[in-house]
Amino acid sequence: MKTKGCVFEQHRYWGPPGAVGPPVVTTPDDSRFGNHGANTAITYEQQPSGLFASVFNGATSRINCGAGASLNLTSDLSIILWLWVASLGVTADFLVHRFAPGGGNEGYTFALSDTVAGAIRFYSNNGGWDNSTGLITAGLWNFAAVTLSNITGTFYINDKPAETFVTGRPASNPGDNLDIGNQNGGGLGSLANLHSFQSTTTPSP
Repeated sequence: MKTKGCVFEQHRYWGPPGAVGPPVVTTPDDSRFGNHGANTAITYEQQPSGLFASVFNGATSRINCGAGASLNLTSDLSIILWLWVASLGVTADFLVHRFAPGGGNEGYTFALSDTVAGAIRFYSNNGGWDNSTGLITAGLWNFAAVTLSNITGTFYINDKPAETFVTGRPASNPGDNLDIGNQNGGGLGSLANLHSFQSTTTPSP
């Protein structure tokens, strides 16, 4: 059983194939911790699998999961998700971002790279930013993950070989919020099946 974290299985809005769902107020956390996300400008779009993905509008969309104690991940962690973007660029789009209410980088962040188009990156407030060398593909769904075991991080992108890096363990920041998408809105396309928890696993699509 996971001791901390959240699970967002994007399947709660149902409609005809290819439908775009109306704006929804909450993204439910399917873990036992109840970190339900408060949505801003989020819609759902059904995929060929029948499940729905959260659609971000590229400007103001985000999901705020609050500052629950189970989101204060400070040791081993895993963040696993599927993402889709229309094009690759050098952006600062945050996928999962734990930040101080007044702004600034606190805790941990999983994001698209703002220095290498198509790369993913991870931030720890005790270790700084690290970029992947593997790249995601525009116009397709990409499996992306990052894990942290003590101070060793590992990136996973689709079927590319895992890449390791060394960083610091995130410091405890009990009052910080966790957002899916940029804290100031985000230029993401879509996200689905996001899992975040305090243990190290070996992710696979």
